[in-house]
Amino acid sequence: MEELSIRTPDQRLRVFVSSTLAELADERGAVHEAIERLQLTPVMFELGARPHPPRNLYRAYLEQSHIFVGIYWQR
Repeated sequence: MEELSIRTPDQRLRVFVSSTLAELADERGAVHEAIERLQLTPVMFELGARPHPPRNLYRAYLEQSHIFVGIYWQR
């Protein structure tokens, strides 16, 4: 059986931003805007519902990204 490929919207350099939803919303927003100003593609796991299991989606987006940024606080 062929594995399902979950693709990001375009083929620009992709920056995966890992964070928790409940914390540091302003910081996540600032990182998102900075990535876009650099004309890169921000990959934010929490943006919108997708028809794929969350763990599979997270891993697929992470694997397809070129840069990883982690934004964490207490959680």
